[in-house]
Amino acid sequence: MPPESTYTTDEERWNAIVTKDTDATSVFLYAVSTTNIYCRPGCRSRLPLRRNVQFYEVPPGSALCRIPGLQEMPPQQRGRQ
Repeated sequence: MPPESTYTTDEERWNAIVTKDTDATSVFLYAVSTTNIYCRPGCRSRLPLRRNVQFYEVPPGSALCRIPGLQEMPPQQRGRQ
């Protein structure tokens, strides 16, 4: 698990998305406003435009985090580039 101080700024979180950093998965999720889909930072989907991304913290110890009004990306689409 990454240190508590990691992924605290939008810049750090965006970098985790760009690099597909799976260590950030337990720290935050991101939503893409144009698709109403949310993903984990390590998702191998196509990189969204930064202006369309919002970040959401994952509560410590939660196994699953739901964001009202959004859908999680279907597993069959996660590996598409």
